[in-house]
Amino acid sequence: MGLWTPSTSTARPTASPTAYLGDYDGELDNVTYEWQTRRYPVSADVQGDVDGNFTVQAGRSDTINDPAMYSDDREARKQRAEYVHAAVDGRNVKSGEETTIPIPRSDEGVVELLDRLDADREEVRETDIEALEAEIDEAVYDLFDLTEEEREVVEEYLEVF
Repeated sequence: MGLWTPSTSTARPTASPTAYLGDYDGELDNVTYEWQTRRYPVSADVQGDVDGNFTVQAGRSDTINDPAMYSDDREARKQRAEYVHAAVDGRNVKSGEETTIPIPRSDEGVVELLDRLDADREEVRETDIEALEAEIDEAVYDLFDLTEEEREVVEEYLEVF
């Protein structure tokens, strides 16, 4: 265990495609939804119907379906729902709380932001956390100019706690 330890919470990651909007220069619409039920965290799924339309469903009472999620292409409608799903899944929301999700108007923009999110998620999965913690530990030890003996004291303390 290193000096810095990632959260041990069992909540799902809250990465969202909306985090990439700062680098996106296309036009945006907004998906707006008022939550019917308190959800800590939101556990949602993408649901499709026989007509090829998609919604984001959280429990029985929360169904996100907004005109900004529509596209002429069935696959693009599914990707738009996946985008909204990624933006809300794992979040904490209160009953009556309104969530606004900026979403690209173009189907290509939705794909671009989902691809960026997927690439970052893959990079996180491939990251060796123990090696990263060891690097951080070394940087902290160096920052405080700790001797080898002082480093051992810190390591022994961390093993206990």
